[in-house]
Amino acid sequence: MKYITADYIFDGENILNNKILVFNNEGVLCNIEELNVNEYSNVEYCNGLLCPAFVNAHVHLEISFLKGKINRGGGLTKFIEQMRYVNRSNYNIDDIAKADRLMFIEGIIACGDISNQDISFSVKLNSKINYYTFIELYSVQENCAYEVFSKGKQLKQQIAKSSITPHAPYSVSNKLLKLILQEIMPEDIISIHFKESSNEKELFYTFQNSFPVVENPSLYFVSLLPRTNNILFVHNTFISREELDYIEQNFNNPYFVLCPNSNIFIENCLPPLFLINKEKNICIGTDSLASNNSLSIIDELKTLSKTYPEVSLLKWLKMSTLNGAKALKMDNVIGSFEINKKPGAVLIKNLDLVNLKINNETYVERII
Repeated sequence: MKYITADYIFDGENILNNKILVFNNEGVLCNIEELNVNEYSNVEYCNGLLCPAFVNAHVHLEISFLKGKINRGGGLTKFIEQMRYVNRSNYNIDDIAKADRLMFIEGIIACGDISNQDISFSVKLNSKINYYTFIELYSVQENCAYEVFSKGKQLKQQIAKSSITPHAPYSVSNKLLKLILQEIMPEDIISIHFKESSNEKELFYTFQNSFPVVENPSLYFVSLLPRTNNILFVHNTFISREELDYIEQNFNNPYFVLCPNSNIFIENCLPPLFLINKEKNICIGTDSLASNNSLSIIDELKTLSKTYPEVSLLKWLKMSTLNGAKALKMDNVIGSFEINKKPGAVLIKNLDLVNLKINNETYVERII
């Protein structure tokens, strides 16, 4: 058994005081006991805040080889232009494996990972991280829809815990979307890049000609998605209150994934505070090393907490743990310190422990 306590323990919802977490040798939480120094001689005391391991709700592991190769800034259009010229066959599997290992060291226990091909599958199958794979499809050419969809189905057959999903409203033709929707099962999770650019409407009608002309094409596209599945709306950098209200009113299980460092890299902008205040269904992601310097959740929280100091540490941590676990339907195993779960444990060090705030010196140490 492993007995652990800390200055503060965040259990996924609240701060626990004077408690000991008891884990077995397999990392399963067996008990949460009162801290009594007279009863235990083998308690590990941690200086900092102990919390469940993080969930990275949005990452593109397979393009880890693009670190430092994409120019910063210029908006989403410029980023897309650069990505078009990427030779995806010119990858190094060692870069993918290294990114996976660094995420684990940084305290990540689960990921919602985007795959456009199978190059990361071997790494994910042998990883200590629990992956849910989104087989992401895109093409605005109607005559390519069946070919793209067929390749997506072949990829899905190669890896467990996966679903076929559209990339973004501006990059999926009407015909391809219909094929994807026919494939989605009630238990599947959907991920979609949403309102990542201020000119998404312009992008939509620049690339698309198979949808009707409407005032808000991104919202029209979203309205065609199934209403009861878990849906991860990713980025939301330029989401409006009206769009947020529509999604919350019309979908049973929407989750909004923030990838702040990527948003700054591409658009030099962060999602609005009114979205972040919807804390119960907000998750944290890192996007890819094409648009980020690291795949570290604590680095994302540093950026967010610096910009929005009024948001409490507890809210940031819930977004990074339990919310992500719920979004990926893994909350029966991870995301919170509950008996019989196997949530992992990370120690957040160099916090402002008086005010419970993240600062530039804050870092993570993996405990379990």
